[in-house]
Amino acid sequence: MTTKNIKLIEKLNKFINTKHIEEVAHIVKELISNSLEEISTVDDLTQLENRISFNQEMKILIPLARRENMKIGVLLINIDRFRAVNDEHGDEFGDRFLQKYANTIKETIRTSDIAVRFGGGEFLVLLVNIDTEDRTINIATELKDKLANTYLKSPNGDKFKKTVCIGVSMFPEDSIDINEIVKNAEMALSDARDHSRNNVLRFQKKDEGEIDLF
Repeated sequence: MTTKNIKLIEKLNKFINTKHIEEVAHIVKELISNSLEEISTVDDLTQLENRISFNQEMKILIPLARRENMKIGVLLINIDRFRAVNDEHGDEFGDRFLQKYANTIKETIRTSDIAVRFGGGEFLVLLVNIDTEDRTINIATELKDKLANTYLKSPNGDKFKKTVCIGVSMFPEDSIDINEIVKNAEMALSDARDHSRNNVLRFQKKDEGEIDLF
C-alpha cells in the first residue's frame, strides 16, 4: 500500500464514526481514485465513469463499506423509449442528448457520489455513505424530475425531452454483494417500466406485498 493511501486511511479512521458523512465519502473516493489502474475508466461520450472503472471501484468500496457500516444507495436510471431519440433525430442528436442527461446527473448528485454510463440510455449512480434510505429515495426522485425537464433543441426548434424510470436498491439492506445489489436495482427498474413511465421504484422482495411508486 502506498504512503499516500496509508495517510488517507489514517484520516478516514478519524472521521468514520462521526457525523462528517461528506468528508468520509470524499476520502473513500480519493482512495479509490488512487488505486485505479491507468486504463480507460471514462466513457468517451458522457465523460462519466465506465463499467471498467465501476468494477475496479467496487473491489475497494464494498469491503470498506462492509467494514465501516456505510450505507450505499444504488440508482439504475433508464431513459424511457430512448431508441426513439435516434430513430427520430439521428445518432448525433442522440449522443448530444445523452451528454445533456449526463451533465444533469453530475450537477444533481454530490461530488462524493459515483455516476457511471452503463450503456445505451442507462446510467448507474452510487450514493456513497448515504445517511438514510429516505434520503436515497429523495435524491432519486429529484433526479427523475430534473432529467424529465432536461431538453435539447430539436432540428425544428422544439424542446425535445424524455422521462426516466429509476430502480433503487440499498447496501447492505438488500445485499452485501454488489452484483446482487445491481441485479436488485435492475429488477426494480424493470417493474417500474412495466407499471408506468417516469417513476422511481424501490426494490422489494416479491413476497413483500404492494409496489410503491414515487
